[in-house]
Amino acid sequence: MSVPSLKNLKDQALKVAQDPWHLHLILSEAEAKARAQHSRIRAFWEELKLLLRLVRAWIGGQYRDIPWQSLLAAVGALLYFLNPIDLIPDFIYGFGFLDDALVVGLVIRAIHGDLEKFRTWESGESRP
Repeated sequence: MSVPSLKNLKDQALKVAQDPWHLHLILSEAEAKARAQHSRIRAFWEELKLLLRLVRAWIGGQYRDIPWQSLLAAVGALLYFLNPIDLIPDFIYGFGFLDDALVVGLVIRAIHGDLEKFRTWESGESRP
């Protein structure tokens, strides 16, 4: 793996989002990595969990009220999180997840409104 470019990440996210099996695999890998690295990713743990739940609900067809571009951004953030050789390689203890936190944080901010709609839906406030 190499450091992903923004265009490469966007292309890969598009490809993955259009393949439910591949998206499910990426989601499972991201969930496993998040659990295994919980102590190292505390700074963005809650936001990452929300992102994972959103993508899982989208895969399962329970939640589809998200613009395609927001879904692609979420998938791109997960792909970046999974890449061990990114701007700051994950194996650099204490610093390896700083860039992951930055990317996840930027995506969270970019799709904040969509995540809040999902959080409301998830809590049952907008369900029939």
